[in-house]
Amino acid sequence: MKKIIAIACFLAATNAHAQVGINTTTPQRSLDIEGTLRLSQTLPDNTPAFMLNSTSARPLYGNSTNGQVTYAPNGYTTVVGGFRPGVNNVIKVFPTTNTLARIKFVHYVKNSGVNNAKSDAYTYGDFVIIGMAGSIKFLTADIRGYDGNVKGGFTMTDTQIAFNNYNGQKNFLTLDQTTGELKLLQNDNTYAFYFEILGGY
Repeated sequence: MKKIIAIACFLAATNAHAQVGINTTTPQRSLDIEGTLRLSQTLPDNTPAFMLNSTSARPLYGNSTNGQVTYAPNGYTTVVGGFRPGVNNVIKVFPTTNTLARIKFVHYVKNSGVNNAKSDAYTYGDFVIIGMAGSIKFLTADIRGYDGNVKGGFTMTDTQIAFNNYNGQKNFLTLDQTTGELKLLQNDNTYAFYFEILGGY
């Protein structure tokens, strides 16, 4: 009986701290995979119908020293975007100190194209945000239209970038110097945007 109890205790203790290795006999974590890794989803999973909600993608980060996989730390590329009818969006909240970020983006209205009246809604470009000693601002910006020319109505201050949309409407990118919030403000009710944020914060 004592022998059975001892074996049961040994097995319980072993299971509580079990480590599994794939392609290794000396696992260093609960699950240790030596080799390459592929994470895959079906196409419909990756392209939700019509992207009705804003989405933010954080890439996975693999530590080259110990192989630990986590979300990418601050300073690595993130992507924000989606369709949001008739609302104003917080794109990202940046620290107001020790920040240097370059943001590339594309913006368009549903069904925009060179063969219809909404082609002037297509906008792309990039801008730089810098934050030092609690003061954050837009540093530079280059905003272009579908024809590759500087976007109509383009203006920039420390806290706002403005450009024309189609049909006489305006879009605004604003930067709150107190909270560090980067927002997209607009008065059109059907639009799409994608922002790629390249770190340094």
